[in-house]
Amino acid sequence: MGSGHFPEEGYGKAAYFRDIKLMRDPQEGFAIVSTEEVSFFTDNPDCYRVGDKADLPGWSGAYNFYYGGPGGNCNR
Repeated sequence: MGSGHFPEEGYGKAAYFRDIKLMRDPQEGFAIVSTEEVSFFTDNPDCYRVGDKADLPGWSGAYNFYYGGPGGNCNR
């Protein structure tokens, strides 16, 4: 999933989403997501994971996160 690397491997290895925004009200437009508004769930952490907020070069004011893993047949 993603690049095939776990989120703990960080920038240059793990896949990421950057500049995540949320539209609460069409009249107000998009807003930056705060860490308090986000929760993650991974049903098979041996195959893939979702990381906390990622510090990406050039995206310090945005909400970004790493994700990924090798995928494949990850039966426990």
